Amino acid sequence: MENNIMKVPFVPVPAAPSALSLFRAEHFCDGENTLPYRIYVPTSYSADKAYPLVLFFHGAGERGIDNEAQFKNAINQFFKSTDSPLYDCIVVAPQCPEDQKWVLVPAWTDTSYSTDEIPESWPLAAAVKLITRLKETYSIDPDRVYSTGLSMGAFATWDLLVRHTDLFAAAIPVCGGVDYRYAERLRDMPIFTFHGDEDPVVYPTGTERMVNTLTDLGAEKIRCIYYVGGGHGIWENAFSTEGLFDWLLSHRRTDRMK
Repeated sequence: MENNIMKVPFVPVPAAPSALSLFRAEHFCDGENTLPYRIYVPTSYSADKAYPLVLFFHGAGERGIDNEAQFKNAINQFFKSTDSPLYDCIVVAPQCPEDQKWVLVPAWTDTSYSTDEIPESWPLAAAVKLITRLKETYSIDPDRVYSTGLSMGAFATWDLLVRHTDLFAAAIPVCGGVDYRYAERLRDMPIFTFHGDEDPVVYPTGTERMVNTLTDLGAEKIRCIYYVGGGHGIWENAFSTEGLFDWLLSHRRTDRMK
């Protein structure tokens, strides 16, 4: 197994400058519902090239309709380095309405909820439909679609992996929760997850249970960093991890189908 679990002392890193100006504001209409989103398209975009698609799901505190608040935390780290590989990707950051959740858990402390007992939320279902629309609009490599998110957005990423496993090549959920009962479905999925071991908002137990269950199943592509002494806001550290995005983009969906 490749460096599956690490414990790292938590030393906060500063936030990165806003990347909002790199993104264009758009809206996706799904029947009576509208999902705001921001999209980054490489300046050198060419329809003759197939691009990776990276989705970023924000946390509960960034909900709304301004189509800007999703840049409050962490996503700015994606573009902090001028040589970030994400400059060569299509990156999409949808915004969940204030009265909704990406995942319909009763509480954020319910980190091991039952997927079978709650339906997929309409904002998350709309995000899946948005992926289809983006594939029709842009030249996107269907084998290189990735999901990442923090807090409520990490719940979203985990939930997408469980409900739409075959859609994604790899994922980075940061301080979220997940139904560990579906671990077998994710046994071959490349996942790099992070959590603070003293998180009082989204307890680390959900991450721990899924990581441990995957490990027991012999999963070889699960990686996890626990920040010792870290609370809930560990996402700037997580997305500053050296080589993280190179790791993400190194995976293709077809790799686990061979």
